Formats: sequence, structure tokens, C-alpha cells
Amino acid sequence: MQTDKKLRERMLKDCCAEWPNDALTYVNSLLSVPIESFIEHIKSIKRQPIASADVFQFSNFENATKNLCSKIICAENAGLNFIDVGKMLLDDGISRKDEAFRKYGENHIKMAEAIGLAFKNGRTYYLSPIGCVFDRLSSTDQNKLMIRLILRNKLICQLLSMSLKEAFSLESFLYDLAKSTYIRRKPNIKYVIEILNSSEEYQFLPITQNIIF
Repeated sequence: MQTDKKLRERMLKDCCAEWPNDALTYVNSLLSVPIESFIEHIKSIKRQPIASADVFQFSNFENATKNLCSKIICAENAGLNFIDVGKMLLDDGISRKDEAFRKYGENHIKMAEAIGLAFKNGRTYYLSPIGCVFDRLSSTDQNKLMIRLILRNKLICQLLSMSLKEAFSLESFLYDLAKSTYIRRKPNIKYVIEILNSSEEYQFLPITQNIIF
């Protein structure tokens, strides 16, 4: 079975026709893993420090996931910087400064990276093999895959590991964050937790309700 890393290496080296089928096989293998298996793994992980870079920030979750994947695929996944990504996502015709495009692009491509839909190679970002085949999945499978990708994220793993044991304050858990940073990013964390709560495969609420926002 191919791993994320090996598929990324092949994607960067091979022609486009060589690796997508293996990426789809890998995605289907992820979809076949029961949510319970992810939860069992999360129970066993050790506490790790959470830095500011581990706490995602986005304005529009669709723009960090489905829309990002479809638009970069249309651009042939040629490798993008933050400004490129921002201009690709904010294509509404409104005039903006490059700094606005840069910040928007940075937040959304980093969110995609945090859940495995994108990766950085040098100073350039690409869709991951998973991101490249995301649009080929049915809506149902996209939703199921998204739950699994979220459950692999470092921050979410750490939050759920703690919430499986006890109730706690999110702010106290993220004690290293500046107050202003916490206030800005709390809604994003809550949004992602709500995606878990909406899962039709697993009842996350008995776990996530222990996270006090």
C-alpha cells in the first residue's frame, strides 16, 4: 500500500497518468477504516505541545477544501504561492491588494495542508494526491473522507484525546496562544468540531461536548 509521502514523491516525479489510480486506492483504503479505529488510536496518543502554527485559521472551509481542490486541479496543480492561491480563490472581480490575496491564500492552503489535502515542497504548495482525486469522489465519500482527514490532524487528535478523558476549557488547553490569537481561531476550531458532530457514521457529541468553548 502506498503512503501519503510515497504518493507525493511519485506525483512530483511521474507524469499525470501514472499515480492517480494508486491515490484513489489509497483513499478507498482510508474510507474502509472504521471511525472506531481512529478513536482507538487517538486514545493512545501522548500529549504534545500545540503551537500557534498547529491551530488552523480560515475564512471559508469550502475554500480550504473542495473549492481549493477543484480550482487547483483546473490549473493543473503547477505549484502555487500564497498570492496565487488567494487570487485563485478570490476570483469575484473585486480589486484587492496583493497582501490581502497573500493572507487569504496562506490561511486556506495551510488549512488544506493541515488535513492532508495539500503539501509544501520548498516554497511552493501543491495539492496532495488525496487533494488531486478529491473531486472524483461522490459527495457521500467526500464527507466520509473529510471526517477521517480531520481525525488525523494534530490539533484535533490532541483535543479529542483529552476530551475522551475529561471536560476542559479550550482556552486553557491552548494556553500558549496569545489571547487575541485564541479569539480569532476559536470559531474555526468550533466549526471543524461541528463537522465531526454532523457525521452520520459515528456519534462524536459525547466526546466533543467535553470541549468547553
